[in-house]
Amino acid sequence: MLIDTEKTSLDPDSILFKAVLDEVGAYVYVKDSHGRYLYVNEVTRQLFQQPLESIIGHDDSDFFSLQQLSDLRKNDRRVLLYGETIDNEEVNTIKATGQTKIYRSVKKPIFNKQGMIIGLMGISTDITDIHQLKDALQQHQIQLERKNHSLEDEIYSEKTKAENKDKKHAEDMAQKNQELEIANKILINHSNNLQQAIAKKTQELEQSHRARVTLERQHAISQERQRFMRDLHDGMGGYLMTALSYTETTSGKDSTLHKILKLAVSDLRIVINSMEKDDEELMFMLAMFRQRIESMLNIQGIELVWQVEDEPSLASSDPSHSLQILRIVQEAVNNIAKHAQATQARLTLKKNAIVIADNGTGHTQVWTKGHGINNMRQRAQQINAVLDIDTTPSGVSVTLSWPLAMTSSVSVNDYP
Repeated sequence: MLIDTEKTSLDPDSILFKAVLDEVGAYVYVKDSHGRYLYVNEVTRQLFQQPLESIIGHDDSDFFSLQQLSDLRKNDRRVLLYGETIDNEEVNTIKATGQTKIYRSVKKPIFNKQGMIIGLMGISTDITDIHQLKDALQQHQIQLERKNHSLEDEIYSEKTKAENKDKKHAEDMAQKNQELEIANKILINHSNNLQQAIAKKTQELEQSHRARVTLERQHAISQERQRFMRDLHDGMGGYLMTALSYTETTSGKDSTLHKILKLAVSDLRIVINSMEKDDEELMFMLAMFRQRIESMLNIQGIELVWQVEDEPSLASSDPSHSLQILRIVQEAVNNIAKHAQATQARLTLKKNAIVIADNGTGHTQVWTKGHGINNMRQRAQQINAVLDIDTTPSGVSVTLSWPLAMTSSVSVNDYP
């Protein structure tokens, strides 16, 4: 695991991630290169029965019995000195309670940007119950074997005596056999129940481990997305704002260049916002698009009719879906402005569809050739949407529709 040691403040994602770790049913902790605690989640604080400030900066000798401390430190040294990732069982006695527990511990080294080990991260799960169940099963199996041997000896002895006794004694023996069979079935049933309990507990442990791995992956993706947005805002955004400011302050400014730069800044804001929002992002982006495009169409003598039959809804929380839909709508409106010779452009919003129509000449060649239409179809395919283009002499209607639940398997019945 790579840690940025120059980062000194917690962003909202880090706070959320710590809150999530507090709800994980396992002991999560971080130690420095000397074995001192830098972070523990709520479950670990409850185990030590200490507040966070009494744990940070202390090592394991303050919380565990010295009897098992040697093995615990040996495992930590393997991680801190040799960069190993270990996954094994540890037996520890908690000083605060005197209880001895068995844990399955996964420990990984933490590296800084220079590749040096600066600490370790650990996740430990209490598997004491599993060991106790295994021990109980073993004891029951031993008891079952002893009972069987004892009953077999008893049956043999009774059968020998029965040879010299009357019919009533034989009936008693039959009763004994029946009782033996019932007892044997009960023991076998109990043994099967114990095995099922062990299998269930093992499955729950594996599911918990997979859930923790998923949380770590999601946190890494979120951090990378935040870094990309900052770089995009501070880099390209800064250059565009500098150029825009220059056109506003320079005498004899180029009004066309000024408008283009304003559109570029607005488009960059849409891209950045699309990476931060999800459910409400599409309506937000379309509203900004309307504000930008309406004045441009009016200059060309094209009236924009904006109708909202229902607020568009995307089942997917991927922000890129909203941006793909906006790009398709942009290309359709640009074609109307450039080629339709229309006096009206109508944009209708539905729950799972957007319709862009005009009253122009049909501009058929534009919708059958060129990179623009290919790009629109590719964008629609990437989000499992359908792009339908209807050209007539009295105008063109472009319908983009998507299923209410966007999945890789799409049914025709999901579209309007």
